[in-house]
Amino acid sequence: MLLSINFKLVSKASGLLLFIETGFMFLSMLVSLYYKEDIMTLFVPSLVITFLTANLLFLIGWKAKSSLGIREGFLIVSLAWVLFSLFGSLPFYLSGCIPTFESAFFETVSGFTTTGNTMIKNVEILPYGILFWRSLTHWMGGMGIVIFTIAFLPLLKSGGLKLFSAESTGPMLAKIHPRISDTSRRLWYVYIFLTVLEIVLLCLEGMGTFDSVCQSFGTLAGGGFSTKNASIGFWQSPIIHYTIIVFMFCSGVNFILLYFLLKGQFKRFWDNEELKWLVGFTIVVSLITATILYTSGYGDLEKSFRDALFQVSSAVTTTGYSTINFMAWDPLLWSLLLLLMIIGGSAGSTAGGAKVVRVLLALKNIRNDFRRFLHPNAVIPVRMDRSVVSQQVITNSIAFLFAYFLVILISIVVLLATGMSFLNSVGSAISSISNVGLAIGEFPSGTYADIPVAAKWYLSFLMLVGRLELYTLLMIFTPYFWRN
Repeated sequence: MLLSINFKLVSKASGLLLFIETGFMFLSMLVSLYYKEDIMTLFVPSLVITFLTANLLFLIGWKAKSSLGIREGFLIVSLAWVLFSLFGSLPFYLSGCIPTFESAFFETVSGFTTTGNTMIKNVEILPYGILFWRSLTHWMGGMGIVIFTIAFLPLLKSGGLKLFSAESTGPMLAKIHPRISDTSRRLWYVYIFLTVLEIVLLCLEGMGTFDSVCQSFGTLAGGGFSTKNASIGFWQSPIIHYTIIVFMFCSGVNFILLYFLLKGQFKRFWDNEELKWLVGFTIVVSLITATILYTSGYGDLEKSFRDALFQVSSAVTTTGYSTINFMAWDPLLWSLLLLLMIIGGSAGSTAGGAKVVRVLLALKNIRNDFRRFLHPNAVIPVRMDRSVVSQQVITNSIAFLFAYFLVILISIVVLLATGMSFLNSVGSAISSISNVGLAIGEFPSGTYADIPVAAKWYLSFLMLVGRLELYTLLMIFTPYFWRN
């Protein structure tokens, strides 16, 4: 029996979300006005189309019942990301900055999913308004489009938990407040505070105001879009590099923990086991990388350490910024970076990847299985932060990791079928599903502009699947979703 879904509510929510996108697009148009650019070419047509569509969708669902089930939640979140990407691509395409729609759509999906893969060969010739919109897509997508709505607008609050769960990253083992709208709001306050702080620091360190804003949008969102072709390598200032490293790492930490830190609850912050492992991964791989670079004559000790720490932080937090082309390093080093991209950052962060907590739960479960072989009658629970983790959470984490690697393998085969080389297929598949702008192959310092059209559409889909953590988007393609 087909399921009865409240499509009017889905339409109303989608219209509301497009109104929000219109507002952010208008903000980008103001930037173009400030720099005396032609807004009629760059933004006005896109604004009009997006605004009219938002009105239409909102009016269709005007009298919708406010009952929001789990299926409506999945539909609203999935449609939000698809619609934001479709309409968000209009400024790129209609302005002529990106000549084909599939490339414009790829660029926009890459922005909203904070992946950072680009179709643009020379970003430095783009108008300021377009550059700002490009970086703003990162910032909007980083904390979450729907989570923003839950935090600040009343329409979706009644079903906030379902929507929050569908869009947030990783298994959430901690919370700030019983009300999900209050939790969402406080997470966004932390996000805004850290963004403003980074902008101020970068300005004080000699980076221009416009560049500071755009780089900060990309850093806190865990995205990789820069205003310079050489990415962060354009600025040769060590203090700028170290500042961005700190904020990249913040983007990979659970924002609930950052909230505790800002509240002065240091013990709750540092007692988190996932955080300790994230720090451990970063330090160990950075030291290994720096040692190999320094002993191979790469540069002096400080530069070897800084470039190693920067690239490792960028990989594990899936930010995607770079100061150098790491493919010129020893294959062992970029293989380690590839592994970090797959693992990713913490649950509840803006980082992509499979998440540290899932890897930890799987490893702890394997360790306990060894113990059970020796003591078959013993009850040996898996613990995180000294609390017992339910078997359902462990099962879900292991199933997710299996599905994650299965999707990567399928994606490599699909990309090979489109005509891409093996190394590029592996690199772009992992980069896209993990939402990280770094990739092995030709892409660390290049663009995706010349890949086959079919590959552009598939990678766009894969980036959305990765940002919504597989199940949210893939669920709606199953027959079980549409039946009781």
